[in-house]
Amino acid sequence: MKKIILFLVAIIVGVLFIYFLEERDKINSEKSTTSAGRDIHVIENIGWQTYKDNRLLFEIRYPDFLKLVVGDNNHVRITDQEDGIPYEGIPYRLSVYIYDNLNKLSPKDWYSEFYKKEFDKSGEKDLPFTLRDVSHGEEKSFNDHDAFYITQRGGDSVSQEIYINRGVKIFKIFYSVYPGVNNPKEKEQQAVYNNILSSFKFINENSTKATGSYLYFMNKNSLPRGFEEYAFGKICFEPAQKETINNGNIFCFRNTDEALSALGVDKENLDLSCERYWNGADIKISNLISSNKFPISKDDRCFLDNSCKYNEADFVEVVEFFKGLSAPKCKV
Repeated sequence: MKKIILFLVAIIVGVLFIYFLEERDKINSEKSTTSAGRDIHVIENIGWQTYKDNRLLFEIRYPDFLKLVVGDNNHVRITDQEDGIPYEGIPYRLSVYIYDNLNKLSPKDWYSEFYKKEFDKSGEKDLPFTLRDVSHGEEKSFNDHDAFYITQRGGDSVSQEIYINRGVKIFKIFYSVYPGVNNPKEKEQQAVYNNILSSFKFINENSTKATGSYLYFMNKNSLPRGFEEYAFGKICFEPAQKETINNGNIFCFRNTDEALSALGVDKENLDLSCERYWNGADIKISNLISSNKFPISKDDRCFLDNSCKYNEADFVEVVEFFKGLSAPKCKV
């Protein structure tokens, strides 16, 4: 009797063991598809971290076994290699670069213009063939944003560049895979890349549109009754109509440098003879907070002597400059 019971128990254990093996394989092979059309593999035993850039308003996730390094101009690199140390085996390397796109070109047109300038400087334009030819690219969506894809093959590697349009910025994502070598982890590596790419998204999408003029005061000028006007190092915005956002009252941006760059004011080459820079545009803002009780206009005394408590908002992006005003004007 005991032998029969032990035999039945062994059968049950064996069936359960096979069942759990099948379930594990099923989980490992599970896939879903994102809006960008990539297969996302569920990878076991990997923790993920999230990096958020609150100035350029994007986020990206990466697995615990990789590290993220932030370089100049908010260049982000996700890698498993130490700086300057030659890698062994197949490396993980994915980078995000951010460039200005003040003329709001499409990703394909921006790519063509940008690399045309690079060729002119390097002499590469004289070559009969270049991998930078836009005919080798493809226009398609990346996570619901307009994008331009370039795939390059060289030696054992295949590299992909994705150029994504975001207001007055172009985001470039670059990564490489190595299908031409003995890479036993090729599928796993591609799955990790696909998960990273699908996690990339822009934040503060729920922003508010504002129409009006922006001002950047430059220097000290004599005013009536002995008042002086000082540059307060902020760029401010006055809505065009009183019934619009903030009741038509002026507000300033918290992220000054980002607003200056996007609105075309070059801090490194300011005209010191200017009284102020100004222009008109449709923009997007977020997190508008009113800290004053009374409406403030650019003609109010506190605004002129820099004693106002300004309403503040986060600058998000330029929607469109007013016709004929693509560059900031200078009032002398």
